[in-house]
Amino acid sequence: MRLLIQQSSVRHVFVVLVILTLAVITLGTGFLRSIRPKTGTQSQTILQNDLQTKLQTNFQSKILPNSQQNSIILYNRIPKTGSTTLANIFNGLTTKNKFWAVNINSSYPSGSFGNAAVWPAGEQRDFLINITTSKTYKKAIYHGHFGFISPERWQVPNANQITYINLIRNPLDRLSSYYYFVRNGDNFRKGLKRGHAADKRSINECVAETLGDTLEKKSNRKFNEDCSVKTIWKQVPMFCGQFTRCNDPASREWAYNQAVQNLYKRYSVVGYTEKYFQFIELLEDTFPSFFENSVKFIEDSGGLEELSLRKTNYPEGSEFEPSELSISLLEKTEEFMYEKRFYDLVKSEFDEAYSKSFDDKYGKVRSSRVNYNKIYGPDGRFKDKFRPYE
Repeated sequence: MRLLIQQSSVRHVFVVLVILTLAVITLGTGFLRSIRPKTGTQSQTILQNDLQTKLQTNFQSKILPNSQQNSIILYNRIPKTGSTTLANIFNGLTTKNKFWAVNINSSYPSGSFGNAAVWPAGEQRDFLINITTSKTYKKAIYHGHFGFISPERWQVPNANQITYINLIRNPLDRLSSYYYFVRNGDNFRKGLKRGHAADKRSINECVAETLGDTLEKKSNRKFNEDCSVKTIWKQVPMFCGQFTRCNDPASREWAYNQAVQNLYKRYSVVGYTEKYFQFIELLEDTFPSFFENSVKFIEDSGGLEELSLRKTNYPEGSEFEPSELSISLLEKTEEFMYEKRFYDLVKSEFDEAYSKSFDDKYGKVRSSRVNYNKIYGPDGRFKDKFRPYE
């Protein structure tokens, strides 16, 4: 009897051990399967899911709601085109339209600051990243005398937040304005003696020495750059960009082509001084969040004449105006030829853009806008007002 009980107990123990062994094997197999690297289709699926998640996260970090995105306008001002007056208008609109207007300078190799047209590569990239990621100055216009900086070139994540505007001038008028400005000053800093005030010659006398047959006097040499091809060559290189080649006398055609390419690719509105008020109107129509009521602001301020700053003091007398001989000598230079060609192109494009937005026949401002119709959505035919921008 005792022997039978012992045998029964041994069987029970054996059964328990078998069950425990099977349980351990089952659990071990599941554990090994869970930590074993995935292969084949299963592994590819996991990698695709991970990649899709990363891409989606990266995309969402760039495409933010309008309330979170920065809105940046860059205005690389060209001297003697009315740029100071335009900056003055910006300043007056900041409180009304709630944006920032910031004048900027770049640093020279010495560490001092000034109107450097060409910046170091690192400074270009840092600047673009700063203005597109700022949490304080999300809506801003940055303006200064600097060459075009390409947002795409420096891997700026939010390059689409940046657009350019500019204002140019007939190259002959701009040259004449600059020439007399550095001698006679302007209406902004009255009484300030300018660096070349000692030179009392007309622009015609200067051109005759630099481009004509008149022998250059040694005493005039330091003043003659003011009417030289170096001073004529100003607007094209500002649109050309941050390359030394933009100012290389041997690369004028290349610089012109680069300027044209940037004009069409990166600039939203480019006007010309001779149609200053129309330029303001087109800015207001194109970027109302910045320039809404800018025309009214100008009128309430007494007009453009009252807001105009840095207006050159011209000497009296027709002999100080560019003569036919001076114009003929200037037109023969490669620099003037490309400057004038670029000006004519901008003028043509602006006039066309303005005519599409404004028309006296229809009450000046066109009332026509994009018409949304035949709209179908998740619930079928949509018959209410459709405003995708709301």
